[in-house]
Amino acid sequence: VVDLGSSLSGPVEITPAQPITLTSNITNPSSSTSPSRGIQVILGIPSGFTFNALSSTQCTASTNQVICNLTNPLNPGQTT
Repeated sequence: VVDLGSSLSGPVEITPAQPITLTSNITNPSSSTSPSRGIQVILGIPSGFTFNALSSTQCTASTNQVICNLTNPLNPGQTT
C-alpha cells in the first residue's frame, strides 16, 4: 500500500460559457519506499459543464468524468 498525494488546480472564478483549464497532479511522497504501479485517477465533471479536450494520452473522457490510467511506475518523490 502506497500513500499518494493529489492536487487539482484551476481558476478561482469562472465566467459562464468560457473555457477553463484544470490541472491534476499525483505525487508519490519521498517518504515512500517503493514505486507506485497501476494508478488510476478519476475526475468527475459536474453537471452543467461541457468537456472539451485532454492534454494527456493516458486519459479518456466521457460526458461526466475523466479517467487517467498511469502506465509507468511513479517513483518516490515523483509527481505526474
